[in-house]
Amino acid sequence: PAQKPALVEELVTTKSLPSLSETFNEFTAGGCPNHDTWLNNPQYVVKVKNPGTITVTMTQDSESRADLTHIGVYVWFTNSSKKNLVKRGEIARSPITNAPSVEVSFEAEKGKYSVMPCTFEPNQLIKYTVSVEGAKIKHCQTLEGDEYDGNWDEGTDGGCKNNDSWKKNPTHPVNISEETKLTITLTAPVKTPMGFYVMDTDLNETLHTTKFANTKSIVADVELQAGSYLIVPTTFNPGHHAVYNLAVLYHQDSDESSDE
Repeated sequence: PAQKPALVEELVTTKSLPSLSETFNEFTAGGCPNHDTWLNNPQYVVKVKNPGTITVTMTQDSESRADLTHIGVYVWFTNSSKKNLVKRGEIARSPITNAPSVEVSFEAEKGKYSVMPCTFEPNQLIKYTVSVEGAKIKHCQTLEGDEYDGNWDEGTDGGCKNNDSWKKNPTHPVNISEETKLTITLTAPVKTPMGFYVMDTDLNETLHTTKFANTKSIVADVELQAGSYLIVPTTFNPGHHAVYNLAVLYHQDSDESSDE
């Protein structure tokens, strides 16, 4: 009998398509895994019911050869419908090149694979199409977590804890029921001197402090006990106005035995 195609699934319910066309924006163009921002890239879950060869293709939308960006595709075996968070251990990857398209083929066993298209450098805001040979595809959302869009402006521009005004900064709550590792990403559309603190809800105890840098993204893994906390994103100096995105991903196992 003919081999059944792989099934490409999303973590939310939408219509399946033979391919999916999207655009990297300032918050999703994370670059390749050489960069701390690689987790910002979209990922896709490929569910294989019967072993066989799977081919993933990424095609970039450009008007001329001179407009082409270096692109690539990474594949991890996760056996999970969640977004892969482990940089190392990919089972296959395409060359990263400024060709109109790249593809990667791999021998797949029964199970689930995470597929990530990317540009080589972060912040390459290109249009692209990703498809899986013989399968349909849906966009994969991030892990369970929280995401906030915020800004530092008059009244919330307190700067880092070197300044008496630091408590003016925005705060974002995190509530966890068991010991959990978090991946926290603070992103800005332009380079901004920034960082963040993880604190108790009274803003008295600091449990984690990032290094402050003039960058578009700060990423930190933080392990916390069960409880309630506040994340405090700040610019380095008071009075610096900018917008930001804060994403909090929870590394928690879940029972996926009912996943079809």
